[in-house]
Amino acid sequence: MRYLIVVWGLLISLAGCSSALQESWVVPCSGHFEFYPLNWEQLLILSSSCDSGPCIKAVDLRSGEEAWSLSDTLFNQVYYNFQPYLDERYLVLPVGRELICLSPKTGEILWQSRRSRPGDSHVFGDGQFVYRSYAAPTDTAFEWIRFDLDSGRDSLLLVSPVSKASRCLMRSPVPFFDGCDSGLVSPVIDYEPRGLTESYLLIWKRGQPAAAVRHTIYPDNEQGRGPGLPPVVAGKHSWWVASQDVVSFDLANEKIVWRVTLPHGLLTSRLTLHGENLFLACEDEKLYTIAASTGKLQWSLPTAGTPSRVFHTPEATYLIGGSDQVLYEIDRHKGQLLGRYTFQRTGRKLRRVAYFGHGVAVLNDGRDWQAVPLTALPTQLRRLQVPRNNRR
Repeated sequence: MRYLIVVWGLLISLAGCSSALQESWVVPCSGHFEFYPLNWEQLLILSSSCDSGPCIKAVDLRSGEEAWSLSDTLFNQVYYNFQPYLDERYLVLPVGRELICLSPKTGEILWQSRRSRPGDSHVFGDGQFVYRSYAAPTDTAFEWIRFDLDSGRDSLLLVSPVSKASRCLMRSPVPFFDGCDSGLVSPVIDYEPRGLTESYLLIWKRGQPAAAVRHTIYPDNEQGRGPGLPPVVAGKHSWWVASQDVVSFDLANEKIVWRVTLPHGLLTSRLTLHGENLFLACEDEKLYTIAASTGKLQWSLPTAGTPSRVFHTPEATYLIGGSDQVLYEIDRHKGQLLGRYTFQRTGRKLRRVAYFGHGVAVLNDGRDWQAVPLTALPTQLRRLQVPRNNRR
């Protein structure tokens, strides 16, 4: 376990060693839709505005120079917290009923699939296929669909009955490799108003969906609580957030390793893993850091209300507050706040959709994307006073 997490941290560190930003640049935001920018080689793919209307645009991380753009009114349906799939050849966007596969290098649409019902706003893939869940036309079941990344051909993997799809959350399957075999895992929250909520993980080995096994991940409850957020999966290890609980689940041995209950939940803030620790920005305006292997609390730090978003670079951890829309710079080894920042002069707040990597922060004020070298944060942004309760 320790070896796996150290390797994960090393890969993240190497990703930040590419050539740094030479000068600041500005690119207009969309104003109609937004999502977290995606990094592909030296390109940053983000929501923007083109002459033809709202568009997705790829720009050079160092200069902001446009590499390609794609306009479509369909992008107005993009949910800011959606989870696209990106690898060295394909970018797959889940947008309502549509699944759109692009070339991240050129922006060319390679294939597109449209179904009768909207699909999950999160999709996952494994380099060969991408997987998405859809409510079945009967509204009493969910379907898991597999799409071939090369051709876009789809095939039905599994149909799972639920009490009523409109009251159920069934996320797209997440691929995993447990060291011996590969499989898929999908979280389910089957909610019956004034009744109980079944909350479980559905796990099956590749090619054996009929042998899917249920594992309860959160006790039956009357509030519809369960693992609704995207998990972190690394090999056979997985971590899930269900209301105030954080659960470590061993996918190879199909068992819960540990469970920790935090004072508050995350809303739509995402769980992140860096090195050996998990980071959770919770509703009580604190950032919690717990050991991925044991669930032991490492430290907590007052920050801002949710939904906040946490980003990591080799040097530091950053958080953009959901309530105060301020940028926090954090020493993750000591759990110490290094600085708080906002934009100079404009008076506009930072939106939580942002990018940190390659020595640059690409920030969003609702009007423009602004690239700032990480070393220049104290000079190009306005530094705010650190509250007394944040000091160590």
